[in-house]
Amino acid sequence: MENLQSIMPSRRTVLAALVIVAIIVVSVVSVVSVIRSNVAAQSVNTDWPSFTMTYEIMGSPTLVGRTEQSGTEVRRMEYTSKNSWTDTVTEAPDIETTVGTFNLTGSFMSLDNGVITEYDSITGTTSTVAATDGVSHVAGAAFVRNSIDKLQEHGYEFTQVETDVRVCFQSVCEDNASGIRMEYNNREYIFVDDVRGIPLKRGATSFKAREVLISDSKQPAPVD
Repeated sequence: MENLQSIMPSRRTVLAALVIVAIIVVSVVSVVSVIRSNVAAQSVNTDWPSFTMTYEIMGSPTLVGRTEQSGTEVRRMEYTSKNSWTDTVTEAPDIETTVGTFNLTGSFMSLDNGVITEYDSITGTTSTVAATDGVSHVAGAAFVRNSIDKLQEHGYEFTQVETDVRVCFQSVCEDNASGIRMEYNNREYIFVDDVRGIPLKRGATSFKAREVLISDSKQPAPVD
């Protein structure tokens, strides 16, 4: 939890929910352990098709004096490849302080051509840093790439479920699309009904997709 005691929230505070977690994974077993440990480790050899996703996520609680403020953020992930994506806050709760009201809407993080860029809409500042060679950078734990077949190989069981998400493969769209569900440690994980494991839900409130527009054709997951 971040403690916001100063007049202007720092970039580290207001973008806490966009922290990059980047770890090299040397085996499939390590990839699977992402689900177990909730650490955004990532194999550098897997990828998804390009897609645009609108999703909601619980923002990090922020302390203003002695008052905790939190709420749901809506974001848009524009994913081209594991080396090129942009994650933008499109709706965010207000942060009320004694000197005014602040809002993260418009803030973004991107990875492109080996450069990580962060824009903070509250301070109006932009920062850049070089991505680490050989390391896969993700915008959050939900965007760690895990293929369904590899998870199945390591004992995870999936069932088909109905969702309230609109999912499109190229021009073919489905409202309340079917998804595939697994559970670990009483936490629910739901993915697009596709072998590549694009996420739709992670936990009760931590991540939930509203719409996913996928540029490729569907590759149904091998679920009975």
